[in-house]
Amino acid sequence: MASVTFDGRSFQIDGRRVWIVGGSVQHGRMPPECWEDRLHAARLAGLNTVETSVLWNVVEPRPGQFEFEGSHDLRAFVELAGKMGLHVILRVGPYTGRGWDSGGLPVWLLDQDEIKLRASNAAFLESVSRFYAAVAEQVKDLQVTATGTGGALLAVEVEHSWTCGDDKAGAYLGDLSRYLRESGISVPVINSNNLWQGAEGQIDGWMGDEGMFALSRQLGFVRPGQPRFVIEFGDGRFPRLGETQAEGVEPYDLQRRLAEATAGGGQWSVTPFLASSTTGFWGGMAQTGEHRFQADASVVDAPLLESGLASPSYGPVRRLASFATRFARVLAAHDPEYRPVVQAPSRSHTGPVVTHLNGSQGSVAFIFWPTQGKTKAQTVELLRPNGMPLTVHAGKQRVSWCLLDVNLGGHATLDYCGLNVLDAAGEMLVCFGAGGTTGALAINGTPVEIEIPKGRKPAVERVEGVTVVVVSEDVVDETFLTERGVIVGVESVTRDGTPIPHGKQYTTVSPNGKTKGTNGARHDAPGKAALGNWEMADIDEHVRGESPRFAGIDGPEELADLGTPRGYGWYRVSLKQSATKKVRLAIPESADRVHVLSEGELLGVVGEGPGAAPELGVSLKKGDHTLVLLADNMGRGGEGTGPTDPKGVFGQIYDVTPLKIGKPEVIESEPVSPLEHESPLMFVRTTDATFPERVTWKFMHRRKSPLHLSMGPSPARCVVLINGEYAGFIEEGARFRTMLGEEQLTRGNNTIEFAPLHDPAPETTMAKLASAIASVLTVTECATDLTGKAEWGFAKWEPPQEVLYEPVPKSRLGDRTGPTWWRCPFEVEGPMTRPVRLTLSGMTKGQVYVNGNNLGRYFVSTAGGDGVAPDTTVWLPTPWLREGENDLVLFDEHGGNPSKVKLSVDAGARPVVAQTE
Repeated sequence: MASVTFDGRSFQIDGRRVWIVGGSVQHGRMPPECWEDRLHAARLAGLNTVETSVLWNVVEPRPGQFEFEGSHDLRAFVELAGKMGLHVILRVGPYTGRGWDSGGLPVWLLDQDEIKLRASNAAFLESVSRFYAAVAEQVKDLQVTATGTGGALLAVEVEHSWTCGDDKAGAYLGDLSRYLRESGISVPVINSNNLWQGAEGQIDGWMGDEGMFALSRQLGFVRPGQPRFVIEFGDGRFPRLGETQAEGVEPYDLQRRLAEATAGGGQWSVTPFLASSTTGFWGGMAQTGEHRFQADASVVDAPLLESGLASPSYGPVRRLASFATRFARVLAAHDPEYRPVVQAPSRSHTGPVVTHLNGSQGSVAFIFWPTQGKTKAQTVELLRPNGMPLTVHAGKQRVSWCLLDVNLGGHATLDYCGLNVLDAAGEMLVCFGAGGTTGALAINGTPVEIEIPKGRKPAVERVEGVTVVVVSEDVVDETFLTERGVIVGVESVTRDGTPIPHGKQYTTVSPNGKTKGTNGARHDAPGKAALGNWEMADIDEHVRGESPRFAGIDGPEELADLGTPRGYGWYRVSLKQSATKKVRLAIPESADRVHVLSEGELLGVVGEGPGAAPELGVSLKKGDHTLVLLADNMGRGGEGTGPTDPKGVFGQIYDVTPLKIGKPEVIESEPVSPLEHESPLMFVRTTDATFPERVTWKFMHRRKSPLHLSMGPSPARCVVLINGEYAGFIEEGARFRTMLGEEQLTRGNNTIEFAPLHDPAPETTMAKLASAIASVLTVTECATDLTGKAEWGFAKWEPPQEVLYEPVPKSRLGDRTGPTWWRCPFEVEGPMTRPVRLTLSGMTKGQVYVNGNNLGRYFVSTAGGDGVAPDTTVWLPTPWLREGENDLVLFDEHGGNPSKVKLSVDAGARPVVAQTE
């Protein structure tokens, strides 16, 4: 049985040092048929570790019922990663992070009495303990500490991004560690709390991607007995519906940031390394911002796209990662006490900055090149420890690394190298640099200078029994070291080292230095995919509320209580209007978007996001009415306390009127400590209290009618108080909604107060803050309850039976304006070795199904035709396609026009590794 320990340098397995070069590859967010391909792409990128999450709300859909199957077969994934030479870090939560519904927390937790999420609460911890035990049963014999040869599981991350300074939190995090140990997990436990909270025995990890050199040094200083580990290297952004996708980090800048962490003695895991689409209704919701709905599209900065294609950052990340993995023994043996005073490698300086990582197995000099004011190629002259110079040339990269006094294996020692080292094995050393420059190196005291070729063929030198292969930056991403030798000028290689050419000649360099040119003709051709004729299913019975599938319910209820924790739900409301009246229709107690239909016609969408409004101006005629509400659950946010927000329609429909509450006053009051009322609150400490001035409204309300308070996005972090009582905490940029009934209001004078948590910024006076809050605050009186005496019904939303589909002439495809199901067969010819894209032009908002698999949501435009960012295309997972006839089904909320939908094979691009080898 192996033992895993750690110190201020690295992890150790039976005394053998392990240096983590990792990235997140989420096994549960892709078909299992893609695992081997994506893991091989991770290995080709130089990673030695992958991080993946166990999504609690997926694997335990009902209390005590565990489903580790298909995409969530955790054991199979960890076993496969191990067979491919990768370690695994398992994120077990219970909260696993943003971008997934509820952050992974099951909604059924809220059915338990006295539940308090993410806290030392007996009901919650009992459920967590059961979940941990089930996870451990899957992987405890796959830990590196397991009896025999051990397995791939190197460490476990507990909770995620716990940045609450509550003094009581330590007990909660300690309980989680204890439950893991009791379940049989013996590998190290890591957190990602940025030093806000920890528990005894946990390794304190970090999340972020800027200022990494200083950060790594600081981690080594404040946690000298632990490895410096950036467990989530990334900015944490997810694309949002309605929001133009921001440009990602420039590839060479991403590489530079990773190098900063490495130069500071830090290990890292790029998050995400593999971008993953969110299938079905599993997308989460952001806590803050104008646009809170998560798009299912790729994350911008991921080196590997969900289709298997390499993004522009794949190559630069691969260069550094391959070096770090191959020379992990050098990095892991660095001296943590060696911290020379150096200039910080910021991205604004005009000259190169040199740092030095030194240890018992050799050293690395990192040169950070200027990123501003650079007009021509630059060089820097390093002084080696013996005083001799070493010239290093800048290229396109913004960082270079030079090895010194490193054993290459056998009797070969690399005395110095002025080139970037990509890889090494046996008798081979692969280096790269700027084409047309000269690089110097020495092995066993024998110096050589090598001119870096500008073309595609490598320069090859035999030095002291070592074959040195040198390529330019322009070719390095097409260069691979395999058991057959170094292959230069190919797209990729298969697991057994077989080249995957891209049409040009490539070169193979054998271990003895012999070169061979080979015709690089492609060995495959892209498949073809073509759409057939469209059919439509008639669901007008649901739209009009006449379907026999509607069952009576006592009144409005949230979707989860109606057996629909995710996705859409149909509500039917039968009411009687005593007179024809124009009303301002609102559903204050609803989320996130509700289509309001009357007699089959859309009155509008109530809620947030593109094409929706908080209330609708409609005319209700005298007599009986049937309203149909199509409620759309856009996912829960898991940040803070967890998925406490209800979904669907859980309150009555009202005729509302604005309530004028006048202008606010700034009144001095006693500070409030938020954590005394609510926990966890992220980035809040126990000692934090509100500023002793509050933005206050005083108003009169003598009626019994409830009020609805809506605010956001908030201009500041605030405590909200209603008549002096704590009503909630609102994050800057977040929304706050609450119904105020007789329990919260008095029949007379009332107050609404916003107490900012911190002093306003110098340029923001309290008066300006009051004005900013007033501009986003709305109070409406729910004057008339339109549905208090109505009859309610509910029907589950589900795909229609095949017999309901009928052909639609092309001339009539654009006629639909309400919720519609479309179906279209499509043909696939040949192997799908390149990604297949579905372009949804002409559609509005809805869901995509391929051969019965729910691919996820799309939002292309509003009912009025206004485009919605960020994209109109989705990737069709290759394993879901079959040669011959396939089935495409779309549910569109506003009908759409499928005549403009296109299916295409990207013949000009290729995945890092072909699906068929």
